[in-house]
Amino acid sequence: MADMVTWTILTSKRQYFIDKVKAPLMRSIIELARKYPEPTAENCIRPNSLVLIRIWDKILAREDNLGRDQLFRAVKKLDILASENKLGWWSRIPIINKIVIKVIRRLHIAEYEHDGYYADRQEKFLEYFLEEVVKGNWKPRNAPVFECWRPTVKAHFTCPSCSNTVAIGAGFTEEVETVGYQIIKETYR
Repeated sequence: MADMVTWTILTSKRQYFIDKVKAPLMRSIIELARKYPEPTAENCIRPNSLVLIRIWDKILAREDNLGRDQLFRAVKKLDILASENKLGWWSRIPIINKIVIKVIRRLHIAEYEHDGYYADRQEKFLEYFLEEVVKGNWKPRNAPVFECWRPTVKAHFTCPSCSNTVAIGAGFTEEVETVGYQIIKETYR
């Protein structure tokens, strides 16, 4: 039981997490967001950024905790700037992105797991997001492949003579995958 996220954060190390983790993290997020311009409908070009602005405006209109207002406004700003790809040169370096994504994942899930206050806000954000998707306001991606994104492995082909294994991935058009698979099959015949 001692390994459970909620137990660790709320019981055995509660004051440590309040003083040494959460408070400095909140200050850092707010300070980072202050360095960026405020995203608005007038200065954003991606349609999905406008959806995020609407969602965040709904969240902020309902939020009644003045002690978290600056934090939520900072997260709104960083969220929309990330969707606009305007967080700076460092956000396009794969290793930095990988580290940042792992940190955000850990924070997001741990916070959701142990703190009902933030879990409620995350769930409401997702509800608003799903409403926008159902209404058709959230636009699908244009490109089939993300920058710095590993394709999904669909199958493995192992050469019978040399035992080399090649992963056949998704993320390409069906035609490219079929041609690629044929080339691999012919190469290993």
